[in-house]
Formats: sequence, structure tokens, C-alpha cells
Amino acid sequence: MWFNSYPTLGNDSDFERPPVRELRPSLYAEWSQNLSKSLSIRVRGGYEYRSFLLNPAVGRVRLRTMLRYDVSPRVYSYVWQEIMTAAPPRASTNPQAIEINRVNLMIGINLNQQFALEAGYQFTRRQRRTLIEFDEEHALLLTAIMRF
Repeated sequence: MWFNSYPTLGNDSDFERPPVRELRPSLYAEWSQNLSKSLSIRVRGGYEYRSFLLNPAVGRVRLRTMLRYDVSPRVYSYVWQEIMTAAPPRASTNPQAIEINRVNLMIGINLNQQFALEAGYQFTRRQRRTLIEFDEEHALLLTAIMRF
């Protein structure tokens, strides 16, 4: 995937930094298990090679665990936690083992077999690469899903 992301804003100098261009080839594996008729668990892990246009490449490992509950045949909810850690090649000198920790709480509705809408909340705790501080972000999410 190709990303064009803007810097996290924490200091006045961050407003002067240009967007970061990144090519991110990734490889993931996923495991799912039904725990009951309406409850399931899903674990997904993978590696991302993050190649930047102007900076050295870095690697990242992502691990997500999700618990999903089907309220009805059309309505579902889920909660997941995702941890991201630095991996080779590691350009950062960040001593923290976990760089990003995200938690999502969502509710969704399948409008039909091709379309779904989801709404929810995401909390992200991010370790900055250049500073010994964390950013804590709260987000309200609205997602439209189209299945092919």
C-alpha cells in the first residue's frame, strides 16, 4: 500500500513538517474461531516493511485480537486491541517495546451482502520516535464497507 501521512502534532515545529510518503508492503496471517453461535474470536498478526521516500526504512510487527458478538443476523459489535512494535530493519532508537497500542469498540449493521456501516470509538496510545512522551488520541469512527 502507498500512504501519504501527516505528522503527529505535538509541538509548534510539527506544523512545519511536510507529509511523509511511504510504501508499505505487508504480510499477515489470521486465525478465527467460533466460541458460540454468536460469539467469535479472531487473531491477526503480520509484518510491515515501511519504505519512506526520504527516510530510512523501518519494520513493524502488528498483532490484533478481536472479540465479535452477533446481536442479530444483521447487527454485530466487536472490540479489538492492536499492538504495534518495531522490527528489523529498525531505524528508530526508541527503547519502548510497544510503539502503538489501539483499542476499538464498534457496532455495525449489514445493510445487505455487499454493504455494511460501522460506528464506534478508538483509543490510541502512541510512543513518539523522537521524544520520550506519549500521545493519547480519542476518535469517533464511522466506516462504510463494500464487499466484492
